[in-house]
Amino acid sequence: GNASTASSSRMAFQILLWALCALVSVDAYADVPLRQMSHAVATQTGPEPFTEVATLEGHTSWVFDVVFNPDGGLLASGSFDMTVKVFATSTWTEVTTLTEHTDWVRSVAFNPDGGLLASGSFDKTVKVFATSTWTEVATLTEHTSFVYSVAFHPDGGLLASVSYKTVTVFATSTWTEVTTLTEHTDSVRSVAFNPDGGLLASGSRDKTVKVFATSTWTEVTTLTEHTDWVRSVAFNPDGGLLASGSGDKTVKVFATSTWTEVTTLTEHTSWVRSVAFNPDGGLLASGSSDGPVKVFATSTWTEVTTLTEHTVSVDSVAFSPDLWGPESSVCVYVVDASGLSVADPSVESCSEGAFQSSDMQHIMTIGIHEHWFIKPSDITPGSKSILGSGSFGIVVKGMLNHATEVAIKIPKTRFQSREEFQLANEIRLFRHIRHSNIVLFHGATLMVINGGSPCLSLVLFLEWVDGGNFGEYMQQLRSNAVFEADGHAFAYKILLDVARGMTYLHKLTPVILHLDLKPANILVEKSVPPKGKITDFGLSRFARNSLPQPKVGTEKYMAPEVAQRKPYGPAADVFSFGRVIIWTITGELCPELISSTSSKGLFQTLDEVASSCLEEDSHMRPHFFQVYDRLTTPPPTTTTKIVPPLTTTTMIVL
Repeated sequence: GNASTASSSRMAFQILLWALCALVSVDAYADVPLRQMSHAVATQTGPEPFTEVATLEGHTSWVFDVVFNPDGGLLASGSFDMTVKVFATSTWTEVTTLTEHTDWVRSVAFNPDGGLLASGSFDKTVKVFATSTWTEVATLTEHTSFVYSVAFHPDGGLLASVSYKTVTVFATSTWTEVTTLTEHTDSVRSVAFNPDGGLLASGSRDKTVKVFATSTWTEVTTLTEHTDWVRSVAFNPDGGLLASGSGDKTVKVFATSTWTEVTTLTEHTSWVRSVAFNPDGGLLASGSSDGPVKVFATSTWTEVTTLTEHTVSVDSVAFSPDLWGPESSVCVYVVDASGLSVADPSVESCSEGAFQSSDMQHIMTIGIHEHWFIKPSDITPGSKSILGSGSFGIVVKGMLNHATEVAIKIPKTRFQSREEFQLANEIRLFRHIRHSNIVLFHGATLMVINGGSPCLSLVLFLEWVDGGNFGEYMQQLRSNAVFEADGHAFAYKILLDVARGMTYLHKLTPVILHLDLKPANILVEKSVPPKGKITDFGLSRFARNSLPQPKVGTEKYMAPEVAQRKPYGPAADVFSFGRVIIWTITGELCPELISSTSSKGLFQTLDEVASSCLEEDSHMRPHFFQVYDRLTTPPPTTTTKIVPPLTTTTMIVL
C-alpha cells in the first residue's frame, strides 16, 4: 500500500461487518479512533441486507488481512503492528493477540477444521498456531523474502505460502517442504487452492495468474489478461470460476473448464486489492484502494451494492461461512412438558425486551445458510408427545410442508455454550453430508421458544426414522423368539449399513470424524430388511493433523487415544465401531462373552471384525472401507424367514 495516505501517526484499525452475508472488510489506513458497534436484538431472522454489524478496534496500525474460521465463530486479522488478533464473533470481543512475529503480518488463514491458524509475515516466516491453546505449533523459515499470502489445502494436509518469485508448499503432518514453484518472474502476492484441492492458483506482480495441478505440481495454465499486478485470487465454491483482482483497477473472472475470461468488472477507480466469493457462490465482493467495497451478483455480473462505510483503501474482504435465511419474521412456539405447539396468536408479537442480547449473538454465531433455511410457517407440530429428551433438549415429531414427517430437535429454552456449539456443529457438518445411511438434514429455522421466558432458538429438522435407536431395536430383537435365526441377520445388516455410512464420511475431503459412535446414535428404519442410519453429529469434526485434540465422545465406546487426549484420526471411529459390535453380540461391552454367542455364521464374522477394530495401536486397525468390504463377504448362512421386530413406542435418545 501507499503509506503516504496515512495522515496520522496514531493508526487505529477498522473492520466493518455487514450482516446477511457477514461480509468483512478492513481499512488499511484508518486514521481515527473507532468504536465497538452494538447490535440491536430484534425478533427476525437476521439484520437487513448489508447493514453494519460492528466496527472492531485494537490494532495500532494498518490491517492487511482478515479471515473467518470455518464455523464462523472467530475472526482473525493480521496487521502492520506485527500482531495477529482474534475476535469472537458472538460478542465481537478480542480472544487473543499473537505477538510472535517481528515484522508486518501480511496474511492469515485457518485450516479446514479450524484447529490451526497460519500467518505470513514480512519477517520472512510463516507461523502456525493451535487454536485450542493459541500456542505456536511451527515456524517455517524456508522463505528468503517477505511472505505475502498463506492458504491451506481443503483437506488440511498442505499449507501454501508465497514470496518473491516463489510458491512454497508444506506438509502439515511434518511441517516439511513438499515443493517450491518458481515459475513467476516477480513477487507472488496471493495464493488459493480450488475447493477439491486439485489446483493451486497464484497471482503475481508479474501481471499473471498461474494455475498448477497439485498432483504433479506442474503448470496448467498462465492467465495474462491483466495489465498490472495481480493482488488477489479466489475460486468460487464449486471451483468452476476463478476471480482475480489487479492494480489495473479490474476484477476478472475465468471459467476453470476452459480458462477463458467470463467477464471483466470495471467499477473500481483504483487498485483492486482483494476478492472473495460468498459461501453459495452467488456473490462476489471486491475491496479497492478507492475505498468502497463492491458486491456483484454472479448470475448477471451486475453490481448489487456498494458499501461506502470505508473512507480509505480496503485491503481485505471476507465472507463468513454462514448466511442468514430469507424469512423476515419468526414464529412463536411454546415448549413445555408435553412438547411443542404454536403459541396463542396474542403472544406471537414479541418486543425486543423479551430477549437477552446473548440470544441473538448465539444465533448470529451459528447462522443459517439460505439453502437450508426452513420457513417456520412450513412446519406443523405433531402430537404433543415428546419422543426423546436429554441434556441438550427434546425431540418432537412434526410435518414439513404438510407432506414430510420430520424429527424436530429443540434445544433448552436458554442456550448454554456447550449445547450451542454442538447444535451449530451439527448444522455445519450436515451441509457436507448426503448419504442413505446417514440421517438426512432437512434444514433449520429460528423459533421464539416461550417456555417460561422467551428466547430465540435455532431448531433442527431431521429425517424421521421410525424404528428408534439401535439400542432399543436390539432390545426388541432379543425379546423375539427367533432372535438367533433372524435377529442375527437384522443386526448384521444394520452394522453393515453403519460401516457403509462411516466409509462415506471417511472418504470425504476433508474427512469427517463422528467421534460418538454408539447404539444410541444409530437409528433404525423399520423396513425389511431394516436399514441403519448414523445420527448426532454434535461432537463430530473434520479430521485434523497430528496434534493433541480434545477428549470427546462416550467413555465406554471411546478409543484409547481419544481418552488419553493424544492425536487421533479416523481410526478412533473404527475403534468405537468395534465396541458397538461387541455390544451387539453380547448385549454388554464384554468381549469375554463373545465365545458363547458367536461360534458360527454372521456373528463369527462380526467377532473377527471387532478384534481388528479394537487394536490398541490405532495404526493396526483397518480403514472403514476395509471393514465394509469384510462385512460384505460373510460366511454362508441358512436362509430363514424374516420376521420384523415387534412394534413398540419409539423413543429417541439424544
